[in-house]
Amino acid sequence: MKYKVLTIVLTAVFAVPSFLFAQKKNVEEPSLLRQTPFAVKTNILYDEASFVNFSVEAGLGSNWGVQFDAICPWWKDDDNLRVTQMINLGLEGRYYWRGWTDNSRAISGPYVGAMVSGGIYDLCRRSSSKNKYRGFQGDYFFMGGITCGYVWAPSPWWRLEASAGLGAMQTAYTHYDMVENGQYLMLHNEGTYTYFGPTKINFSIAWLFSQCWQQKKKGVWR
Repeated sequence: MKYKVLTIVLTAVFAVPSFLFAQKKNVEEPSLLRQTPFAVKTNILYDEASFVNFSVEAGLGSNWGVQFDAICPWWKDDDNLRVTQMINLGLEGRYYWRGWTDNSRAISGPYVGAMVSGGIYDLCRRSSSKNKYRGFQGDYFFMGGITCGYVWAPSPWWRLEASAGLGAMQTAYTHYDMVENGQYLMLHNEGTYTYFGPTKINFSIAWLFSQCWQQKKKGVWR
């Protein structure tokens, strides 16, 4: 009998505070913390340079975010002289200084972060000589550094972001000239290059498709 009484008492001791904490959490915790906001982005500056790109960011809790970046232009002109080919994949973790108090403000405000990325490239443009095109082909490149920026929320669905990054890059490259309508490649040199300085500049427009889905599902913003 005494063991049954002890069991009841211990259950009450642990269950009651847990129940009160859960009730408090349900009342005070914003609904956002039980949902994961997702944003799809494109860097307008890269778009203007014909660098196809997109990013996907997921909000974690009310202050953290993780973003996947892809830059993947793959263009050649008709004579195979002007080349813009790149595959750059990256991952960035972010901490937003002010917590998001409701769904309409998710993924917004000032932030700091850290990023890593890497990939391959082949870039060729006309040189000072009219008959030559000079190019650099990267066997690989890696970048890493810190980022900071600000995300504006002009509406519950849309975001505008300005950010920059500072860090280091290393690449193994081949320097070449292309002549005779792209039919002849002249190798100059190969090497490895390491760079320290600005690594990212970004002005993006983002659409929170998770917010759109939630509004359609519930009919109202919360």
